[in-house]
Amino acid sequence: MNERLRQSKIVFLIILLIASTGATGYLLYDRSQLTTQIDSLETLLTQREGEISNLQSQISTLTGQIKGLEGQVTVLKNEKSRLEGELKAKEAALRTLQITHNTLLNNYDALKRAYSLECELRIGNSLESYYDSLREGLGPTGTRYWWAYPEKSTWQVEVEFAANLAQHDLWRIYWPSLETDYENLTGENSYETAWNKLTAIISYTGISKYDKPKEVISKVLVFLHENIHYESEVNDIFLAPVETLGYKSGDCDDYSILAVALLEYCEVDTAIGFFKNDRNEYHAMVLVHLDDLEGYRYWCYEDLTGLGLSAGRWIVIEPQTTLDNQGGEWVGEWNLLVAKELLN
Repeated sequence: MNERLRQSKIVFLIILLIASTGATGYLLYDRSQLTTQIDSLETLLTQREGEISNLQSQISTLTGQIKGLEGQVTVLKNEKSRLEGELKAKEAALRTLQITHNTLLNNYDALKRAYSLECELRIGNSLESYYDSLREGLGPTGTRYWWAYPEKSTWQVEVEFAANLAQHDLWRIYWPSLETDYENLTGENSYETAWNKLTAIISYTGISKYDKPKEVISKVLVFLHENIHYESEVNDIFLAPVETLGYKSGDCDDYSILAVALLEYCEVDTAIGFFKNDRNEYHAMVLVHLDDLEGYRYWCYEDLTGLGLSAGRWIVIEPQTTLDNQGGEWVGEWNLLVAKELLN
């Protein structure tokens, strides 16, 4: 320690002593005592300086550590920000995957339903052979023995055969000469097989027992519109309802036979009608025994008792289109020739 600094400390210590003992007390001390106390104080001061230096060193170390931690915090904040960005991206990707997953599930359900319906629509060879044999015996449109009914026109014989095909699949009538062969072959009746097929198909229409007739008609027409398409025939034949379902196609008479079967199954009173327009074209459509279609346009006949139908209004239904198209001018072009009401 240089001399000037030592003298300054001695002066400081003397002042400290004077302050603590007073001027009088200071005079009582001799020089050796004063020197001893000064040395003690210097030792204490040196000790405190060492402690201060230590603390300063610790502070410096802690400051460095703080700076290091602050650097780590910055790194961690940046990492957090990056991870949050990745998380948002992953969440967005997850939402996309969930949407894709739901779409695939819906597509799977639709395909599963379509496949299930496709299986339900099929008919076996045994039942098809029954209808083939029936047409072979009675003719493609049921008029092979038209001469046996002199009181009926050919059109009337045909429309009755068309109605009977629908009634067969509704478990209402059958042809005994063929039924025995079919039962021996399959162990059940042909009309039972057809009825079970119609029962399975009804579940795909969305019809419930609480639906009003208008709702039943609408759902049947939507089902036909979505699952059956029009195809012409090389030789005109009448198909039974389950045949048209199996082929997923048919012409106007096949559409009509199928439509009345589905409607009658759901307790909507129906008839099949054969029509003619001014261009000498022929067509088949459905008649429903109903007062109104509740908000939908339609063509109707107020009385068809002259054609053998029940009294009351009969509304014309074109089975090849949906309910909102029934009132079109095209339907009004057709004039009814013959009709056959289905049995209750």
